[in-house]
Amino acid sequence: MAGTRSATLADIADEPMLRSTDPDWDAFWRVDPRPDGRQAPDGPLLGGAAADRFEAVAEGRAVAIVPASTWGPVQRPDLTTVPLRDVPPSQTVLVTRAGEQNPLVAQFGAIAADVLVPPGSTGVPVSER
Repeated sequence: MAGTRSATLADIADEPMLRSTDPDWDAFWRVDPRPDGRQAPDGPLLGGAAADRFEAVAEGRAVAIVPASTWGPVQRPDLTTVPLRDVPPSQTVLVTRAGEQNPLVAQFGAIAADVLVPPGSTGVPVSER
């Protein structure tokens, strides 16, 4: 996979995938079941520490699907990422109480919109709907 511009789930169909202890979280991040109905192959069961997960990948014990937005801060020179063409982007939603007046909540919403809404997308803050 390293050195390729992109991949599909079929390209990693037989690769063991990192697992978590939460079945819903696990199914989401492993895209399990796959669109073709196949189960994602089981890889190591790991805790929540990102460093442990990346170490398992670096050791060749598994592959992982990670969000592009979080890869930069934890990138390791011994690992590479390859975009998956057939996995749709996730949606992030910020929900607040109606009439929320806390300026920290407004600041958080603005920062989240700057970070999570790609330029040119149709993402519209709830306050503007």
